[in-house]
Amino acid sequence: MLLGCAADLRPPALPAAPDAAASAAGAERLASLARAHGFDRWQTFSRARFRLVDPSAPACLRGGLLAGSQELDIELTLRDTTVRARFVGGPRAGQTIGVKGDVAYTVTDQGSLEYAGDACVETYLLDLQRVFTLPLSLAADAEMGEVRAFAAGERELAGRSYELLFVTAPAPYGTSGGDEQYLLWIERSSGRAEWIERTDRRRSRSAQDALHGLDVRDVQGIMLPARIERSGSVGDSGTALELRDLSLD
Repeated sequence: MLLGCAADLRPPALPAAPDAAASAAGAERLASLARAHGFDRWQTFSRARFRLVDPSAPACLRGGLLAGSQELDIELTLRDTTVRARFVGGPRAGQTIGVKGDVAYTVTDQGSLEYAGDACVETYLLDLQRVFTLPLSLAADAEMGEVRAFAAGERELAGRSYELLFVTAPAPYGTSGGDEQYLLWIERSSGRAEWIERTDRRRSRSAQDALHGLDVRDVQGIMLPARIERSGSVGDSGTALELRDLSLD
């Protein structure tokens, strides 16, 4: 749904305005979801490393004329916007880029960081960090009072039952400015968020997509997907990012 020109993920089951009952139920459900994903263990780590396989990396990132498959060795922090990526194969094989403090850099042959700013690199790597840390980053944000969660009803999809949890800025439902919105589809049997709908206001006020965590496995006590599929909406198929040799420290 669009609110004016802005994407709006509020489901019909939400009350017209935030109320104490919906907020209390949402906070309890988000805490339960965080436990199912391994939030206590998540808090003991600060960094993740993995080999990313992106079948449709943008041309501006790869350095070629067309989007295409690209492998990257990724190192990212779990609680701020610091990401480092080394190209494995492709036109930029062996080069290292990154983002720190929201500004892109390249690593020179001498090993120093050269900050020049690059909208393509910044958009790609910051979004990767955001995608990888969901939904546990939302639980951390809720503890700091930066977001609130609201129970938002139930849905059926492909014969499976889901609870919906809407997460956004404290008020008023994240419909103004740059506030992001998230709609978590919590699969009943596992208690984990299997689908996440989200706005992407970094790109535009109307941008939104759906993330589907696949091949979920226990990584050092945390339930993490080995593949993350991105599509236009829940239930659709899309492009899957593959995360290999994932580790945390």
